[in-house]
Amino acid sequence: MARKTTTSTTTTTKAFTDRVERFAQNNPIRSGVKAILDDIIQLQFNVLSVTAPMMYALTAGAAWFNKDHLIALDEYRGHPQAWAEQLALGAMYLELVKTSAPFTDVLGDVYGSAIAPKQAKAMGQHLTPAGLADGLARFAAQMGQGATTGEANRPFNASEGQIVCDPACGTGALLLANLRQAFAAHGKEGVARMYVFANDIDPAMVKATVVQIVQSSILHNVPFGGLRVHCSDLIRHYHDATADTVAVQICPNRVRSAEHACDETARKEAKAGQATTSTVA
Repeated sequence: MARKTTTSTTTTTKAFTDRVERFAQNNPIRSGVKAILDDIIQLQFNVLSVTAPMMYALTAGAAWFNKDHLIALDEYRGHPQAWAEQLALGAMYLELVKTSAPFTDVLGDVYGSAIAPKQAKAMGQHLTPAGLADGLARFAAQMGQGATTGEANRPFNASEGQIVCDPACGTGALLLANLRQAFAAHGKEGVARMYVFANDIDPAMVKATVVQIVQSSILHNVPFGGLRVHCSDLIRHYHDATADTVAVQICPNRVRSAEHACDETARKEAKAGQATTSTVA
């Protein structure tokens, strides 16, 4: 049964990629596969900016999207056939997310191969393949969050928050792999304790990460603990407190987020206190 599911997902991915490539050849507005993918991602991002705040409000949560990253695809006005195909590709993408396992990196490989070598070199964009991302996530899980402090074998506790961060997130491959690992190991409770922080200098990458994580979370009904995504040059903005770099911030459940933060802070303070006591003794 698992083999059949894998084959079906692969076929669907290929069908999506093939259709994107055909549209890139016939699109009267855009040129190239990356431009088509950027439009698909932008449309999903725009829709999420409206639907996500309403959805998370139902769970006493909140979602905020920086309006500077909301770009209307006005170029499609006057091209109804191209717009219809754009909508069809968006629906196809959502179906692919829905039929894949939660937090599957649907866009990473096809997006990475569509980036022009000149851009990749100039911006240092070398996207992590999904297979490598999975391996890194498993390695990190085996090491344990507290491996260096002797806490690697600490039992799973759903009330403790866990932060995952990628300062150069690309399309979110490493973050998605961590969420997949948490779901595989501990189900929804594992993902609910994950607080995701991401950053990229490229707004297109930032939107791809947001769309991949949030759409998968919504379509599979697997809420994460929180999400904060920045669009910044880390070197230039690191010490700039006035820089407005937050692109998206989502907190599915304010109460649980506060509880997780307090529990994790208390645990670390208690651990630090034990270490101090032990040293003094």
